[in-house]
Amino acid sequence: MIPIARFIGGGRRFIVEPLGSYTLGSIASGTGTQSSVDIGDPLSNRLIVIALGGHRGNTTTQYSAVTINGVSATLVAQAHQENGASLANTVIAYAIVPTGTSVDVGVTVSSANGMSDNHFSVFRLTGYLSSTPVHTNTGTGTSSPCSTTLNVNAGGFLVGVGAVRSGGANLTWTGLTDYSAENAGSGTMETAYLANQPSETSKSISFSDGSGTVARALSVASWR
Repeated sequence: MIPIARFIGGGRRFIVEPLGSYTLGSIASGTGTQSSVDIGDPLSNRLIVIALGGHRGNTTTQYSAVTINGVSATLVAQAHQENGASLANTVIAYAIVPTGTSVDVGVTVSSANGMSDNHFSVFRLTGYLSSTPVHTNTGTGTSSPCSTTLNVNAGGFLVGVGAVRSGGANLTWTGLTDYSAENAGSGTMETAYLANQPSETSKSISFSDGSGTVARALSVASWR
């Protein structure tokens, strides 16, 4: 059964539903589309959050757009790290998507060089105070761990995505619980989250891995 986190307070019920993860694979250029993505039951104020990561053997590509059932998502906390002739890239996208249950998600990259092994997780939020994140942040580097900090409101939901331009073991998270991973031959992408968290300023979030000097990227965001 998919876990559902329910937070009741102030006459509201804040519900976070992790709805699964998908590997879109490589996008040579332009837009790649993942079909039949579960975004849960329709609702007029349903907020869909997508945590997305990828890598590539070039130094220019980033994510430029995400659509969810035709709705353009807002991109936040885009992290981009280069190392020699390779990169790791992560981003968090969100949109209010009132209609649809099994939908197309489109991911557009900024360069004809493309992006490899694109992997993302989907979360459905209702009863939130604001569709805009409380806080977003990024971490980048070429050594492990890759770290950042995040501000959290009481009862908050935190989500993160990490990417490493080196295939291998899953990432080891601090500050979040791992959710889904894609270990490809030349890259590792993994999502993580926590729900119903206490208020905290500059909460430390990081991931570690066993790779050497390679590109690493980390995106995080919180809602309440």
